[in-house]
Amino acid sequence: MTSPTNFSVKDEIALYWDSRAEGFDASWGHGIHTEDERQAWLDLFTRHIGPLQGKRILELGSGTGIISSLLAGAGAEVTGVDLGEKMLAKARAKAADKGLPIQFIYGDAEDPMVPQGGFDAVVNRHLVWTLPNPSQALTSWRRLLKPGGRLLIIDGEWTDRRLLWRIRTKLAEKLAARMGQPPRPNIADAGSPYAQISAHLPFRGEGAPAEAVMGLVAEAGFADVSRDAMAAIVRAQRKAADLPQWLRSFNQRRYAVAAVNPAKE
Repeated sequence: MTSPTNFSVKDEIALYWDSRAEGFDASWGHGIHTEDERQAWLDLFTRHIGPLQGKRILELGSGTGIISSLLAGAGAEVTGVDLGEKMLAKARAKAADKGLPIQFIYGDAEDPMVPQGGFDAVVNRHLVWTLPNPSQALTSWRRLLKPGGRLLIIDGEWTDRRLLWRIRTKLAEKLAARMGQPPRPNIADAGSPYAQISAHLPFRGEGAPAEAVMGLVAEAGFADVSRDAMAAIVRAQRKAADLPQWLRSFNQRRYAVAAVNPAKE
């Protein structure tokens, strides 16, 4: 059997996430469900980007526009890029409904066709772990930033095969079933499309370790690379979660990696 080309892997990734577009905003960890969580997200972006008013921000892998809408609502000039056409349709409808002037573009997050050197910040959430070529993507993203521009990657490690992880997962599944909740999409399942896709991804579809991402960011030439544990966001999400999802949250190590595009000498 011939191995899939890089394009076909990206195509499969886009199809998978488009299949989840309808309920994406309602899902835990993707949607923003409380005012406490919304404020915690704004605090995270402000902490690493500075005041958002008037900033030109590019969100890569923008999905249904959850983060783009948050940033635009705070006064940023936002462009979102995604390969999922259903995701983009949701994002555009949401922006129009809220009266937010966000530009959403169909395109490849690894190498988007947007003006180089024109953005104050490049951000993404739950993207790097899905990329076939994260090193190349980071080199591309640096070219998109102004000198001194900020990069903020929000990601996590989603699976862990140790005993405690397995116990929590099984207990959460049993509780969810008793509560009448439908089976939750799990990229680690043998029947998931990611069982095939992950073979072509450096992070194997299981999430990206923060240390590995920080190393890739530094190798791409970014400076002042740091890690943020997003503690306030995690607390807000757990506070609003039901018991099955509260248990699952302890299996997911979320973080943000921040860095700066060095000013030219």
